Amino acid sequence: MRILPFTDASQKRIEHAAHNAAVCRHLHEATTYNDWIVTTAYYAVVHALIGCLYPLEENSRRFTTFDAHYEASRRSLSKHTFRLELCRKLLPQCARPARLLFDLSNRARYSSYHVSRPFADRAVLEMETVLKVARARLHDTF
Repeated sequence: MRILPFTDASQKRIEHAAHNAAVCRHLHEATTYNDWIVTTAYYAVVHALIGCLYPLEENSRRFTTFDAHYEASRRSLSKHTFRLELCRKLLPQCARPARLLFDLSNRARYSSYHVSRPFADRAVLEMETVLKVARARLHDTF
């Protein structure tokens, strides 16, 4: 499996990541809605990862989108878990931050919206770690 050169679709995902990251930074600076800070950080990372990972080639098949790849995989993983697995394999430097943000966001969305400020601060730092990798991969797109 290998990542192919990025495309216009990759660029659009990166732009979406940049938008979510800007919202996250604004919330972090201006509010105490820590659950939304964590959630926007996670979704900035989701879009950055998809922008970095696609298009990709696996077993001589080219996949231009995450959804097409996910459908073709026929694995019994959730989309989030499938994305984290790809990240671990192809962008290992992003795997730990992506997993942490998934866990924090999942907890904030489904268990308790009470997220402490230290966790929100950590979410922003982890988001920035992934965005730094994405910037390097995509020639400082954002």
